Amino acid sequence: PDGTDILVAFEVPHESGVTNFKLYRKVDNEANWTFLDHVPPTGQMNYTYTDRTVFKDEAKNITYKLLIYQRGEIYTFYTNIVHNPTSVQQTWGSIKAMFK
Repeated sequence: PDGTDILVAFEVPHESGVTNFKLYRKVDNEANWTFLDHVPPTGQMNYTYTDRTVFKDEAKNITYKLLIYQRGEIYTFYTNIVHNPTSVQQTWGSIKAMFK
């Protein structure tokens, strides 16, 4: 967690043959993964994504899935966090949700 948002960071040892990175999120008992973004490799080997779309209404278990496309293969990596927003963040999240 990064304040009201969640910062997802990943680093790769090399990018030889990598054509794309795709990031997905699944919250608690959701049936499907939510596609967040695709990132073309830049040669920097360090990447971050700020997830500003997770609803801040209550504590929840969140799993992020990273797919790395390299030389016709797909490599999958997972990370889990517990996001526990404060009452101020919950209120602001509720207000923002009303205007979506």
